[in-house]
Amino acid sequence: MKIRIPYISAAFALAFTVSSYAGDKDVIIVPEAEEPATAFSTFIKDTRPFVDGRMRYEWADIDGFNDSYLLSLRNHFGIETGKLAGFSFLVEGEHTWIMTNTDEYNAFPGTGSKQTLIADPENFQLNRLQLTFDGFDSHVVAGRQEIIIDDHRFIGNVVWRQNDQTYDAALFQNESIEDLKLTYAYIDRVNRIFGEQAPSAGLTRFESDSHLFHIEYAGLDIGKLRAFGYFLDFGDETGLSRKWSTNTYGIEIQGAKELDSKINLTYLATAAYQQEAGANPVNYGTGYYRIELGVKKDSLNGGFGTEFLTSDGGNAAFQTPLATGHKFNGFADAFLITPDRGLRDYYIWLGATCPLKIKHKVILHYFTNDYGSDALGFETDYVAARKINDHFTAVLKLAFLNGSGGQPDVSRISLQADYSF
Repeated sequence: MKIRIPYISAAFALAFTVSSYAGDKDVIIVPEAEEPATAFSTFIKDTRPFVDGRMRYEWADIDGFNDSYLLSLRNHFGIETGKLAGFSFLVEGEHTWIMTNTDEYNAFPGTGSKQTLIADPENFQLNRLQLTFDGFDSHVVAGRQEIIIDDHRFIGNVVWRQNDQTYDAALFQNESIEDLKLTYAYIDRVNRIFGEQAPSAGLTRFESDSHLFHIEYAGLDIGKLRAFGYFLDFGDETGLSRKWSTNTYGIEIQGAKELDSKINLTYLATAAYQQEAGANPVNYGTGYYRIELGVKKDSLNGGFGTEFLTSDGGNAAFQTPLATGHKFNGFADAFLITPDRGLRDYYIWLGATCPLKIKHKVILHYFTNDYGSDALGFETDYVAARKINDHFTAVLKLAFLNGSGGQPDVSRISLQADYSF
């Protein structure tokens, strides 16, 4: 029988014993305890309310649809306690307020609307509710939480959109062995970015029986070596999410090398294999390959990369349903779902910090299908960000995709202000 994990899984095994060996004797490692009065006063001192928010204006136009515009304000608000005997607690609400006419944009895919999609619906919900334990070289979280692994390429919180992607899950991390970090998570439910008012259950959430395994070793001179296995099994009463049920196995290496006192070389290489799982109606096997090489010198940085999400003969392609997809394959968000014929992304970037401490970055993409190698178009992306002070940041982002081979043109422009207290 499947065990349900509610919003807070206090029954998760947060108490466990770690043993080490000294000579011939077993030694139980117990964290040093503070004096009760000191521990409680530290707990009270470290307990804090918090608020963070984002106001954003976004305009978007996909060829064949009406252009959309949206002014929205998203706020997170909650309280996070200090630690007491290694335990802490966090509760966070999320509210997204649509400040312009809701008829002037489309918040949900698949509704038949002629407005261009901007996936930020009005929403008010519980965003996180989690119990955390830190001790014995371990980090354990149970409840509704964000899960971010590496750079969000496979597992993330979709931080770009106003409503976060969160997980009803139990997560365990351990670093008892030097330079080695082990991560395991069980996901019972994926709370998607479309919120509680979405027109279908499949848009609101994925019911899940999924397991995430991740190993990172940092003891090599060439960089961090990672291995992972993500076993995603989704299902709902409509079957909308079953096509995202997949088993993915991969390895990755990421590192940096100082060429001289002013130039740093960065590099990343990833390879993965994916096949269908659970009730996925399509049988396939596909690969994923990514190589990046970058250079940093003073306030300048640049580089190039290739990313292949391959296709199984045009039948199905490599998918990343839990990724923060906006970070990859262009800010126009044209390829959040990989086409059945796959996707090849060839890209270069150039970034700099200019006067007034404004950070600029330009990224150029050239897209083709993997199966058939037909051109899908060129995309130009630009982002500028200025941290005003410790509480406020302003961001401008532009994306223009000149599509080909049946891929429509896409344009997106956004201007936002982030704040936190």
